[in-house]
Amino acid sequence: MEKPGFYHLFSDGFRSDYLFEDKQAFIAGMNLVALCMLKCNVRILAFCLMDNHVHFILYGTLDECKRFRDRFIHKYAIWHSNRYSCKGALYPQLDSVCIT
Repeated sequence: MEKPGFYHLFSDGFRSDYLFEDKQAFIAGMNLVALCMLKCNVRILAFCLMDNHVHFILYGTLDECKRFRDRFIHKYAIWHSNRYSCKGALYPQLDSVCIT
């Protein structure tokens, strides 16, 4: 059985695309975080949504943290596609680093 640890998930802060460009987008992002957490066996110790990138500090197994990451990316892409009625969804790229 995989041992849980602490992971920092983050996206590139130098990107030019806005992930959360207004209050409505930030509210949607906050809701997506909660929805993703409900389906994954992770604890969110801290997170920060910024206009062009995100940070998460998670506690869980690497597999569950990756599951949270993949779920958040997928849900965000669906939300973005629906909001802007576009076929090409914006997928935030999230990297992860073990911090234990």
